[in-house]
Amino acid sequence: MKIKLLFAIVVFPLLLLAQTPTDKTLATNDVTELKEKLQEHRSMLNQMEIKVIVMQKKLQGISSNLDAQIAVNKQLEEQLKSNLNLQAQNERAVNLAIDEFSKKFEDQNKTVEGVKAALEKQWAQQIMYYGIAIILFVVILLLSVKFSTAKALKQQQKSWNEFNEYIIKR
Repeated sequence: MKIKLLFAIVVFPLLLLAQTPTDKTLATNDVTELKEKLQEHRSMLNQMEIKVIVMQKKLQGISSNLDAQIAVNKQLEEQLKSNLNLQAQNERAVNLAIDEFSKKFEDQNKTVEGVKAALEKQWAQQIMYYGIAIILFVVILLLSVKFSTAKALKQQQKSWNEFNEYIIKR
Protein backbone atom coordinates (compact mmCIF):
# COMPACT_ATOMS: atom_id res chain seq x y z
CA MET A 1 0.00 0.00 0.00
CA LYS A 2 2.78 2.26 0.59
CA ILE A 3 3.86 1.69 -2.89
CA LYS A 4 0.42 2.37 -4.24
CA LEU A 5 0.15 5.49 -2.21
CA LEU A 6 3.59 6.58 -3.29
CA PHE A 7 2.68 5.80 -6.86
CA ALA A 8 -0.55 7.78 -6.54
CA ILE A 9 1.30 10.73 -5.04
CA VAL A 10 3.80 10.73 -7.83
CA VAL A 11 1.35 10.19 -10.69
CA PHE A 12 -1.51 12.39 -9.40
CA PRO A 13 0.36 15.67 -9.72
CA LEU A 14 1.51 14.57 -13.15
CA LEU A 15 -2.08 13.92 -14.13
CA LEU A 16 -3.04 17.30 -12.87
CA LEU A 17 -0.35 18.85 -15.04
CA ALA A 18 -1.28 16.83 -18.10
CA GLN A 19 -3.20 18.58 -20.84
CA THR A 20 -6.69 17.68 -21.61
CA PRO A 21 -7.96 17.49 -25.20
CA THR A 22 -9.60 20.90 -24.88
CA ASP A 23 -6.32 22.37 -23.79
CA LYS A 24 -4.71 20.89 -26.84
CA THR A 25 -7.15 22.58 -29.23
CA LEU A 26 -6.76 25.82 -27.31
CA ALA A 27 -3.05 25.55 -27.57
CA THR A 28 -3.31 24.75 -31.27
CA ASN A 29 -5.59 27.71 -31.75
CA ASP A 30 -3.18 29.91 -29.80
CA VAL A 31 -0.28 28.63 -31.87
CA THR A 32 -2.16 29.26 -35.10
CA GLU A 33 -3.12 32.71 -33.89
CA LEU A 34 0.46 33.33 -32.94
CA LYS A 35 1.61 32.02 -36.32
CA GLU A 36 -0.90 34.31 -38.07
CA LYS A 37 0.24 37.22 -35.96
CA LEU A 38 3.83 36.27 -36.66
CA GLN A 39 3.01 36.09 -40.37
CA GLU A 40 1.28 39.50 -40.19
CA HIS A 41 4.25 40.91 -38.35
CA ARG A 42 6.63 39.43 -40.90
CA SER A 43 4.61 40.89 -43.78
CA MET A 44 4.52 44.24 -41.96
CA LEU A 45 8.24 43.90 -41.38
CA ASN A 46 8.75 43.16 -45.08
CA GLN A 47 6.60 46.15 -45.99
CA MET A 48 8.54 48.28 -43.54
CA GLU A 49 11.83 47.01 -44.97
CA ILE A 50 10.58 47.90 -48.48
CA LYS A 51 9.55 51.33 -47.23
CA VAL A 52 12.94 51.70 -45.56
CA ILE A 53 14.67 50.78 -48.83
CA VAL A 54 12.45 53.22 -50.76
CA MET A 55 13.14 55.91 -48.17
CA GLN A 56 16.87 55.16 -48.34
CA LYS A 57 16.76 55.54 -52.13
CA LYS A 58 14.80 58.78 -51.78
CA LEU A 59 17.24 59.93 -49.14
CA GLN A 60 20.16 59.08 -51.41
CA GLY A 61 18.48 60.98 -54.27
CA ILE A 62 17.84 63.96 -52.00
CA SER A 63 21.38 63.72 -50.69
CA SER A 64 22.81 63.64 -54.21
CA ASN A 65 20.56 66.58 -55.18
CA LEU A 66 21.73 68.49 -52.13
CA ASP A 67 25.34 67.65 -52.95
CA ALA A 68 24.80 68.89 -56.51
CA GLN A 69 23.10 72.04 -55.26
CA ILE A 70 25.90 72.61 -52.76
CA ALA A 71 28.44 72.19 -55.55
CA VAL A 72 26.49 74.61 -57.76
CA ASN A 73 26.20 77.04 -54.86
CA LYS A 74 29.95 76.79 -54.24
CA GLN A 75 30.62 77.49 -57.92
CA LEU A 76 28.23 80.44 -57.86
CA GLU A 77 29.85 81.68 -54.67
CA GLU A 78 33.30 81.41 -56.24
CA GLN A 79 32.06 83.23 -59.35
CA LEU A 80 30.50 85.88 -57.16
CA LYS A 81 33.75 86.28 -55.23
CA SER A 82 35.73 86.54 -58.45
CA ASN A 83 33.21 89.03 -59.85
CA LEU A 84 33.41 91.07 -56.65
CA ASN A 85 37.20 91.00 -56.81
CA LEU A 86 37.09 92.06 -60.46
CA GLN A 87 34.62 94.84 -59.61
CA ALA A 88 36.87 96.00 -56.77
CA GLN A 89 39.84 96.06 -59.14
CA ASN A 90 37.81 97.99 -61.69
CA GLU A 91 36.73 100.48 -59.03
CA ARG A 92 40.35 100.94 -57.97
CA ALA A 93 41.36 101.48 -61.61
CA VAL A 94 38.52 103.96 -62.13
CA ASN A 95 39.46 105.78 -58.92
CA LEU A 96 43.08 105.98 -60.05
CA ALA A 97 42.00 107.23 -63.48
CA ILE A 98 39.73 109.82 -61.86
CA ASP A 99 42.56 110.94 -59.57
CA GLU A 100 44.91 111.25 -62.52
CA PHE A 101 42.26 113.08 -64.53
CA SER A 102 41.61 115.49 -61.66
CA LYS A 103 45.37 116.16 -61.35
CA LYS A 104 45.63 116.77 -65.10
CA PHE A 105 42.51 118.92 -64.98
CA GLU A 106 43.99 120.99 -62.14
CA ASP A 107 47.24 121.30 -64.08
CA GLN A 108 45.30 122.42 -67.17
CA ASN A 109 43.40 124.93 -65.08
CA LYS A 110 46.69 126.32 -63.75
CA THR A 111 48.08 126.45 -67.29
CA VAL A 112 44.92 128.16 -68.57
CA GLU A 113 45.09 130.67 -65.72
CA GLY A 114 48.76 131.35 -66.55
CA VAL A 115 47.95 131.76 -70.25
CA LYS A 116 44.97 133.96 -69.37
CA ALA A 117 47.14 136.16 -67.15
CA ALA A 118 49.81 136.37 -69.88
CA LEU A 119 47.15 137.26 -72.50
CA GLU A 120 45.63 139.88 -70.21
CA LYS A 121 49.10 141.36 -69.62
CA GLN A 122 49.79 141.28 -73.36
CA TRP A 123 46.39 142.84 -74.10
CA ALA A 124 47.03 145.58 -71.56
CA GLN A 125 50.45 146.24 -73.15
CA GLN A 126 48.91 146.33 -76.64
CA ILE A 127 46.22 148.75 -75.51
CA MET A 128 48.91 150.88 -73.88
CA TYR A 129 51.03 150.79 -77.08
CA TYR A 130 48.00 151.61 -79.25
CA GLY A 131 47.12 154.45 -76.90
CA ILE A 132 50.66 155.82 -77.02
CA ALA A 133 50.70 155.39 -80.81
CA ILE A 134 47.40 157.26 -81.17
CA ILE A 135 48.66 160.05 -78.89
CA LEU A 136 51.92 160.25 -80.86
CA PHE A 137 49.97 160.22 -84.10
CA VAL A 138 47.75 163.04 -82.88
CA VAL A 139 50.77 165.03 -81.62
CA ILE A 140 52.64 164.45 -84.88
CA LEU A 141 49.53 165.33 -86.87
CA LEU A 142 49.03 168.49 -84.86
CA LEU A 143 52.70 169.41 -85.25
CA SER A 144 52.67 168.66 -88.96
CA VAL A 145 49.46 170.63 -89.37
CA LYS A 146 51.04 173.50 -87.37
CA PHE A 147 54.23 173.36 -89.39
CA SER A 148 52.44 173.04 -92.70
CA THR A 149 50.09 175.82 -91.71
CA ALA A 150 53.04 177.96 -90.70
CA LYS A 151 54.81 177.08 -93.95
CA ALA A 152 51.65 177.73 -95.96
CA LEU A 153 51.22 181.04 -94.13
CA LYS A 154 54.84 181.98 -94.84
CA GLN A 155 54.45 181.07 -98.46
CA GLN A 156 51.17 182.90 -98.67
CA GLN A 157 52.79 185.85 -96.92
CA LYS A 158 55.67 185.70 -99.33
CA SER A 159 53.31 185.47 -102.29
CA TRP A 160 51.33 188.38 -100.91
CA ASN A 161 54.43 190.40 -100.37
CA GLU A 162 55.61 189.66 -103.88
CA PHE A 163 52.24 190.59 -105.20
CA ASN A 164 52.29 193.81 -103.28
CA GLU A 165 55.79 194.61 -104.49
CA TYR A 166 54.75 193.85 -108.00
CA ILE A 167 51.80 196.09 -107.68
CA ILE A 168 53.79 198.80 -106.01
CA LYS A 169 56.51 198.69 -108.64
CA ARG A 170 54.14 199.25 -111.32
